[in-house]
Amino acid sequence: NCRSADVEWVEVPEEGVLVTFTKVYARPQGYEEFDPYIIAIVEAGDVRVMGWVMNINDETKLKIGSKVKIQPVYIEKHDKYIIGFYV
Repeated sequence: NCRSADVEWVEVPEEGVLVTFTKVYARPQGYEEFDPYIIAIVEAGDVRVMGWVMNINDETKLKIGSKVKIQPVYIEKHDKYIIGFYV
């Protein structure tokens, strides 16, 4: 359930299937210097995860149902990792 505090850590598989995506033009504070980017939801085993599509910036090249590789990506400016998808 959205907004639920009942969450747990799970190991995410290295591959998943693209469920949906959108291109972000209005970047949040702190991310203004990034070019517009694509975020996506990927079904990975029993979970769905949100992350950035790292190797494609043209959303017309993406297809729902495509297989993706899932890898952590380090964002140096923010000193944190995000989930990256590679089509």
